[in-house]
Amino acid sequence: MMRNPAKPARPTRRPGEVRNLVSALLEQARLPLSAYDLRNMAVEAHQNLHTTQVYRALGELIAEGKALRIETLNAFCKADCKSEAGPRAVSICTTCGEVQQVEMRLLDTALKQLFGQQGFALDHMVVEGSGHCARCRSLPPSA
Repeated sequence: MMRNPAKPARPTRRPGEVRNLVSALLEQARLPLSAYDLRNMAVEAHQNLHTTQVYRALGELIAEGKALRIETLNAFCKADCKSEAGPRAVSICTTCGEVQQVEMRLLDTALKQLFGQQGFALDHMVVEGSGHCARCRSLPPSA
């Protein structure tokens, strides 16, 4: 297939460039973002990305332990480096949207044992709780 000479060639990206861009966008974000939010932020920064590129980069970042998928919100955030790599529980504030991560190695082990006693092998486990963060709980109720 011949390329249309009137249409400029798409610039090629260096390996890791999209992953680094998505990682930087997650670092800047205060709240979890969807892949479409990340794509739109990239476009605003004059970096044209397709959503499939964003999902691919997010998959790489998750595999590296640098990003976390919040399944309840269908969104992503940077992984909290304060906790060790491994399973994390997530708390989501329904008022302000803040997400906090908690390392849950002991809970993960206990739940795998509990399910294992029933003959069930866990492949994937998600622990997400929603409620109100300390800051939002301390605010006076709105009228």
